[in-house]
Amino acid sequence: MLWEVVNNQLIVSEHALMIEPYATIWEFDEDERKSNARQLFKYVELLCSPRKSNPFFGYREDIRVFKVKKEVYKDENHPDTDFMIQAVARYKELLETYSPSYSMLNTAIETANKLETFLREFEPDEKTRTGQLLLKPKDISSALKELPDAKKSIEALRERVNFELAEESRTRKQREIGQYER
Repeated sequence: MLWEVVNNQLIVSEHALMIEPYATIWEFDEDERKSNARQLFKYVELLCSPRKSNPFFGYREDIRVFKVKKEVYKDENHPDTDFMIQAVARYKELLETYSPSYSMLNTAIETANKLETFLREFEPDEKTRTGQLLLKPKDISSALKELPDAKKSIEALRERVNFELAEESRTRKQREIGQYER
């Protein structure tokens, strides 16, 4: 775990400060309390973390960015900095390393979102060149039935990712510190 929230304060682990770009972000922040770095780490956590404690994970990613920026920076149009882009990319990379199911979760979410968008925006009267309906009512009702199943599968994958992240965290905390880490 790179950081955690305790009593509404972001506590940064020593592991985070050994990983780029987080080490550079921390060093670059001249504030004694490192409030800019902590704010950026909070942004990354709320934007990317699939943990159950993250209230923003349920939003589609294109909407989540604005919601999290508004929460963290009080401005949903806060410009992306190079540090923000690097920090988010690195965090997602680490999540994929710690949780083999993380990329499957993202793929499932993207697919479900596309299906939902399709069902919302398709034209039921659209026809092929020969004049037949592009989609038959049976196809539409079948897709509607699939959507709740897709959401259940996403929740199961999210549970799996959270389990994998918890296991990774536990293993790291319980191991003996090597001589070069002291």
